[in-house]
Amino acid sequence: MRRLLAVAVFFIAYSTAFAAAPQDNARLGAIFKEDQQVRQKQPIDWSVVAPQDRAHRAEVLGMLKAGQLKTANDYYHAAMVFQHGEALDDIRLAFSLAQLSATLDPASKRARWLSAAAWDRILVRKNVPQWYGTQYHKPSAEAPMELYKVDESVVSDAERAEMGVPTLQAARDMLREINR
Repeated sequence: MRRLLAVAVFFIAYSTAFAAAPQDNARLGAIFKEDQQVRQKQPIDWSVVAPQDRAHRAEVLGMLKAGQLKTANDYYHAAMVFQHGEALDDIRLAFSLAQLSATLDPASKRARWLSAAAWDRILVRKNVPQWYGTQYHKPSAEAPMELYKVDESVVSDAERAEMGVPTLQAARDMLREINR
């Protein structure tokens, strides 16, 4: 009997150790893909995109409440959907979800970048200078694209690199290219 129990315990431990990793949420992946595709077409038709974004956020929130996010990719995809939210709470949730993604996959540069971008967006929404330099805007239709004000004393370029964010000089150089 003892031998049978030992074999059973070994089998359970062995099968648990090699159990399949959780799979990415396919529907969430599709929502993420839609979210990104509509932002590739310029100019963006906000009368179409804004309601679609709201519907996506509601669906993703339902998935989150139901415990359907399991992987670093799931949390990253959900974070990006909420990064495009209208309310400050949407952006706060994006930041938290990006942090979870980066925790589950510390090698993910995109999750670290999204954490930095969400943090910057939170700061911009609060009308204070951003830290990393990820947020741009056009003050008017005729004006060139600008980098929102950056508090350069908070984050170093080495810390930006660690988060997958370009240096401030690289961001400014890119801005000059965009505005040509």
